This record gives sequence, structure tokens and C-alpha cells, in this order.
Amino acid sequence: MEYLTKTGGFDAPEVTAYSCDQDAETLSHSTPEEAIEAALAQSLSPKASVLEHLASAVGDTITIYAFKRHALPVDEPDPERVLEDVLDRLDEENGDPDEATTPTVEMEQAAATFCDAIRRLYTVWQCEIAGEATVNVERFVREEFPEWLEPMNPLGTVAR
Repeated sequence: MEYLTKTGGFDAPEVTAYSCDQDAETLSHSTPEEAIEAALAQSLSPKASVLEHLASAVGDTITIYAFKRHALPVDEPDPERVLEDVLDRLDEENGDPDEATTPTVEMEQAAATFCDAIRRLYTVWQCEIAGEATVNVERFVREEFPEWLEPMNPLGTVAR
């Protein structure tokens, strides 16, 4: 990928998505090539040479961002608070009206095990930028999509 100049944690193992829009609400590209293609394809026009048109539409380079998911805070969910919430709900309808239930050691251990499982199984949605790369548009097109350089007919398909 000679068309990429990477910075930061662009290749970090925790990177899960890529986009040429650093403020993207949805991240759906799992490779840099998919993200770059999507960004450039929306700028294509059958009325001009691809490289000339892309140069005028997006410039000689574009930036691609590598995203990683945020990590859950180590204290979330908090077993003590989870257990307190559960006991409060149970006590509201079922407990002694004059006294709150005191958690037992077994309840505390179960709450800790439950919270550990939630931390392990929960998928965080929010992401942060891990790194970025500058893409040389012409090199990218020549290397990844040489068919874009073939002449197009008026319908926007490759003339054969």
C-alpha cells in the first residue's frame, strides 16, 4: 500500500473500522481500501478523466481514519451498585417495610461474577480515532482500481 502514509495507531490491533469522515456516525468499512473506495466512488463522473475529476473533487490526497472502540471503565458496571439496585427493587414489593435487605457474601460474590461477565461480553459502540493515514489518490486508483482509468461510455460504464 504505497499510497498510504500512516501516523499514530493506524495499524493498532484494536482498530476495528475505517472511514474518510472523522465524524462518521456509523462505521461500516473493515479495511482502509473499502473506506477509500467509498469516499472516492461518490466523486466519480463519466464526463471527465477519473484522475482529473478526483483531483478537482477531493484533491491529490485524502485522509483516512482508523477507529478503535472505547474501553469500558474498569469500575463499570459496579457490583456494589448493581446489587444495591436489585435489592432495592426486590425490597420495594417483597421486603421488610422497615428495614432494607443486607447483602450476603454470596450475593456480593454473585454480583461481582455477573459484572465481570457483563464487562467481558459487552460490546462498546462508541469509538475513538486510533490513527490516520494520508492517501495518494492517484496511486490508490492505479493500484486498487485500474479499471476506473478505462474510458467510459456516456452511460457511465466502461466502454469495451
